[in-house]
Amino acid sequence: MENFFIFFGSVAESTYFCIVKILKNEMNKITIAYFKAIGRISIVAFRGALLKLMGDEVDTAFHHHEADGLVYGYPKVQYKMIDGRPAVLSVDVSLQPLVSLFDEGGHTLCVGRKDVFVELDEVVIKNYAVTIDDAPKHYRVVRYLPLNEKNVVEYGKLIALTDKICFLEDILTANILSFFKGIGYHAEEQIELALTAMRPSKPAYYKKVGFRCFDLEFVTNVVLPQRIGLGKSSSVGFGVVGQISPAATDTP
Repeated sequence: MENFFIFFGSVAESTYFCIVKILKNEMNKITIAYFKAIGRISIVAFRGALLKLMGDEVDTAFHHHEADGLVYGYPKVQYKMIDGRPAVLSVDVSLQPLVSLFDEGGHTLCVGRKDVFVELDEVVIKNYAVTIDDAPKHYRVVRYLPLNEKNVVEYGKLIALTDKICFLEDILTANILSFFKGIGYHAEEQIELALTAMRPSKPAYYKKVGFRCFDLEFVTNVVLPQRIGLGKSSSVGFGVVGQISPAATDTP
């Protein structure tokens, strides 16, 4: 049923976008620390190695835990692979506690079951402002985990492809709203979003739990920062967003 690659219309044909532009008063700072390529690694293991290097006093934003359990909400520090390089992305959180550890050079870290020499490559810092306007933006989100224990059952009951598309569009819109909430913006404007392409879902595993992983393309009236994470487990490399068309954002 899902052995397909589907296009649902070109960006040029999208006529449903509201003509409105909203800028959040405060700028948000997006920082990405890129490390030199070290081959095929587990991002979860890489995260663990960096946390061990930083020690117990590191800000909870880096590990998403507090004394009484997990920190829920949008993850403001995310570990991921970008163009073959392991990277750490932060939203309004200083990466200086991590970056300063590499001022004098690299470190040999135990990543998974092997020792790896890890060196900082570059740090990119850009400002981001919430923008909603009438020009469609075309994005791709890869290794996206939209389904949880509850809605995976609902999704599995859907037969029509159009129903599955609408289901995923609603979840993706909710994930964008979650990102907005995480940066302190509570959107009153309508977010418009439509899937333009989807590949067959693939199995993915995190903490020995199986999920359905999607690669999607979509258009929306929202400007999103490049490489930001959306959906489940976005703190460890799932749901990485990248812009396809050259439309309108100057983010890392």
